[in-house]
Amino acid sequence: MTMRMTLLGEQDALRCFGGRASCDPGLEMSGGAVVFPAANAALRVKIEAAPGVYRLRVVSSGAPLLRAIIDVGEASLSLPVEPSPAGLDVIFELDAPADSVALMPVESATMTFSAFELTPIGRWSSLLPDYRLEAVRLPHRQPAAGAVALRQVSPFCPPGWADAVQIDALESVEVMGGTFVSGPSGVVRLSFNPPLGRGYHELSAEFTLADGSVALVAPRMWAADAPDNAPPLAHFRRLAGSLYVARVHLKEAAAAIIFQPRQEMGAVTVSQLAVTASGWAHSVRAFAQTVLHEAVQRAALRVERWLGADPSADGRLAASLRLLSEADRRYRRFIREAEGLALKRWLAQPIRRGGPMRVAVSGPDGPARAKTVAVLRRLGAGTVTVGDDERDADLVIGPGERLAPSAFEAIQRVPAGEPVIVDRDRTVWGVRSAPRFTATPQDVASGRAVPLILVHAQGRSGWPVSASSPGREGGRANTRDDGPPKAVTVITPTRDAPHHLKRFLTSFAATAWPQLSLVLIDNGTRNAEARDCLVRAEAAPHVRVLRDERPFNFAALSNLGAEAADGEVLVFANNDLAFHDPGWLGALMMGLMQERVGIAGGVLSYPDGRIQHAGIVLSGEARVRHLERFALGKDVGYFARRRRLVEVSAVTGALLAIRRTDFLRLGGFCAERYPVLYNDVDLCLRARRLGLRTVLVPDARAQHFESVTLKMSQEQASDGSRQRGPQWRLERALEAHRFRQDHDDVLDADPHYPALCDPVDAKFRALV
Repeated sequence: MTMRMTLLGEQDALRCFGGRASCDPGLEMSGGAVVFPAANAALRVKIEAAPGVYRLRVVSSGAPLLRAIIDVGEASLSLPVEPSPAGLDVIFELDAPADSVALMPVESATMTFSAFELTPIGRWSSLLPDYRLEAVRLPHRQPAAGAVALRQVSPFCPPGWADAVQIDALESVEVMGGTFVSGPSGVVRLSFNPPLGRGYHELSAEFTLADGSVALVAPRMWAADAPDNAPPLAHFRRLAGSLYVARVHLKEAAAAIIFQPRQEMGAVTVSQLAVTASGWAHSVRAFAQTVLHEAVQRAALRVERWLGADPSADGRLAASLRLLSEADRRYRRFIREAEGLALKRWLAQPIRRGGPMRVAVSGPDGPARAKTVAVLRRLGAGTVTVGDDERDADLVIGPGERLAPSAFEAIQRVPAGEPVIVDRDRTVWGVRSAPRFTATPQDVASGRAVPLILVHAQGRSGWPVSASSPGREGGRANTRDDGPPKAVTVITPTRDAPHHLKRFLTSFAATAWPQLSLVLIDNGTRNAEARDCLVRAEAAPHVRVLRDERPFNFAALSNLGAEAADGEVLVFANNDLAFHDPGWLGALMMGLMQERVGIAGGVLSYPDGRIQHAGIVLSGEARVRHLERFALGKDVGYFARRRRLVEVSAVTGALLAIRRTDFLRLGGFCAERYPVLYNDVDLCLRARRLGLRTVLVPDARAQHFESVTLKMSQEQASDGSRQRGPQWRLERALEAHRFRQDHDDVLDADPHYPALCDPVDAKFRALV
């Protein structure tokens, strides 16, 4: 059965559907176009398709993407329609008859349909597992043609690989020597002679780009006979430099494994691939290492709690144990050499600052402060003046901190009148720890950075909190504009979850800001208690409730709220936040008012005090990670970054502020390509292309109860929607693929993250 029609004129907007189309209430016709409102209204097409494999193609104009929902029995399943040269396509297999397909754009649009096809095709062949959505099956990738490019080849071993590993099948990838040129989801089949036995196996390889630099990729492996919806068997993790390692646990012997050199399209060179043979000794050793690691982490958590600190998987005990690792020792040796070279070059410059040096010691009077002042005067011996005035000081240090011997000579090379910025590394019990160390000068607009550690803090110490301290950005002098406080509208999508909504509204009511309004977007709340909460909220002044019954799309809901907002500044906030400081919005606004700042975000923490979000780092093909996630909330962060305004590549949309004019200029969130994930990062990266900075404001803090949603069932949420099953994973995989397509040019090098640290780890740990 083939149904193919072509629109001959513009008199009938539904002519291409051959009389099989009907419109939901709310749709309108305008000449030869269909006008879709911002509501859950669809164009429904009868198809009466028998079980089999089909290609659905829609040719239209007016919206780049469509939502296609197919009715199979009593189930309604969303199909991942993607653009192709011929139109919008999707290939799928039906295990049961289908009655109809509903078409609708993501947001309101006026569309002209010129063709609609539902064509039987041959079954695809793929090494990767299929996605199965009840009675519908989809290929792992949506090919442009009817069949996936799967080729059986004569077994060969790339140069430098272990002889026991060969490639005998290629799919959407070409191999030239040791270089893999991948199309979408390109994979190869690795055959092993002899086969891999049961137990643990370790695969290692070097992943590099054409110029020999490290490839920030995310290689994966699947079982050769993986069933539908099967997750990857293992992931390769970057260990050091270009070396990646994957540990595979096989329950049965395997003669082959499916290998994906990189998740997205592009070239990568894979060399020195080797497999560690399994055996009972290796399995026992791996099991013992796992048990020991868990025991150490549990012991660290108990000691942390006993000391009264926040629970953390990366606390002081764990950090101390890391000091014993070879990677940490190697990095400290590297830093000592780099520090010595930087100091030598710095001291070769001419002296630019004469007269006695003025040093201010911050903090209240006490034994530590008195001792610091005494040491400074003795060390300076007539060349140093110690005082309390931080405004005119050449250098500000904290009580208990001590200067390195070369500090005074180094500071003399800084031009007179410029404040000196010093690097402070967090220490663990007085010992320098590589994960919290930098020898690279920091670019701070308000001062000159000296390229070495000049101040060494015993224990845990952070940047001085005083707003006048050198290195702390802020203050009216650097603001983008002055004048009266801006009118702010907070936009919050919500659905059910009355406990979250009540907590959010209660804490929000205490916010200290003179011109503040709230727009709540109700995305189909069914819970009676939550509906009562919305009714009470709507009765309050400056609160507006919009209702949108469409399938959840965070970007579209936020855009809808922005259209209804009347504030000069828009703040997007999740309904699972709690604000414990009434000044959170004032701090966020101060960050947004800085020069060239377009987007400002806050620091979010879990209910137990650990950090959930402190900015976002671009991490190559692994895409994006939350910085310092699970770190101690009381800690000041890497380079005391949680004590000062810092520029980052992106911030989370869970708490994000932007001027209304900038939001409209950027076109809002991209609801069609990023309905759930990546919409916030995409907005920040598009803002950067326009010359607007994104900053993290540490004083804008909130608790984020994200962990509650993570406990949700993999197959079904509490409201009955399919949130974490195969449908969810398929849609999120499409968003990730689109994100890589749109921002491939910036993902491999985050300009705001140290080059010597691992962006996938996102905790500023050294990886050399």
